[in-house]
Amino acid sequence: MGFELDGIRYYSAAEVAQAVGVTRRTLYRWIEQSKVNGPGYERQRDKRRFFSLAELNEVAEFANRLEPVDESPEQLKLFNRTNAGGMQ
Repeated sequence: MGFELDGIRYYSAAEVAQAVGVTRRTLYRWIEQSKVNGPGYERQRDKRRFFSLAELNEVAEFANRLEPVDESPEQLKLFNRTNAGGMQ
């Protein structure tokens, strides 16, 4: 998995996505939405991006983060209806 250059191991986007259990598209969406930092390295000949182990760990931390549910009154209306879908 990955390759080593100057004593540092790098991982492709596909390897990072597989390691944290998401698709590459999800990984790139998180980068586009600034939820995680993008990789710091890109191979010039084919524009493939590579993540260091620290960057892989950052993505894994985000992928496994737990946050409290937003219990806003608007959200609760969706689930507290008495006649949802015509059923009693």
